[in-house]
Amino acid sequence: MSRYFHFAFSLIWLISTFVFARFAYDARESAKITLPRYDARIRNVASGMGIELGGVNFQDVITTANGVADTYDKSIATLEDSMRSSALLSYHLNLLCAFSAFIGLLTQLGQYLGERARRRRDGMQLRA
Repeated sequence: MSRYFHFAFSLIWLISTFVFARFAYDARESAKITLPRYDARIRNVASGMGIELGGVNFQDVITTANGVADTYDKSIATLEDSMRSSALLSYHLNLLCAFSAFIGLLTQLGQYLGERARRRRDGMQLRA
């Protein structure tokens, strides 16, 4: 194989190694994500105060609003866990791909050096 082909394939393996390493870094950074929470909660109406507006008890509205906020926080926590596990899986897979591309680069360089040594050895045998 021509040395230009070896150079081209080595360059492809090198670029692939850096690209997968960069993907792994990005995945590692995205594993640190924190989504916003609903911090405000409505305090309960003092006991004994049954405020009603148009037949709706105000305490029921407060309880429902706080329940929606709690459900939102639980959903966000589940979503964050899912995103973190997905990012860590992506991180590990991209590291594996970067390592594989690096092994491909080493193999390509080894093949080039082996062919070069063989050509030199064959050239010396012709001279002797």
